[in-house]
Amino acid sequence: MSKYEIYLLLSWRESFVAANVTQHARAQMGNNHQKSRNMTQVAFVKGWKQARKEEATRIKEEIKTALNVKSDPTFYRRMKGCPEPTGTEARKIEDVFHRFGIYNIWGNE
Repeated sequence: MSKYEIYLLLSWRESFVAANVTQHARAQMGNNHQKSRNMTQVAFVKGWKQARKEEATRIKEEIKTALNVKSDPTFYRRMKGCPEPTGTEARKIEDVFHRFGIYNIWGNE
C-alpha cells in the first residue's frame, strides 16, 4: 500500500467518525427538545405570570418552603418543570396558588 492510499484511508476514516459523532449529537439535541416540550405541561409559569407583583415574593417563598427548595435558581428551574413535580408536590403548588386566587396554573404561557 502506498503512502497516498494510506493517507486516503485515514482521511476517509476520520470523516466517517466525524459524521457519526455529528449524527449522534443531533439525535441528542432532538431528544432534549422533546423533553423541554413535555416539561411545559408541568411548568407553573402560567400561574406565576398571573401573580401580582406585591404577592410574587410571598408566593415564591411559600412554594420554596412547600417543596423544600433553598435557592432561587432551583425555584426557577422547578417553575419551568425541571424536574417534573410529583403528585404531592403538584398539590402543594396548587394549594399555594389557590390561596392567592390563581386557579389556572399549569403551562408555559
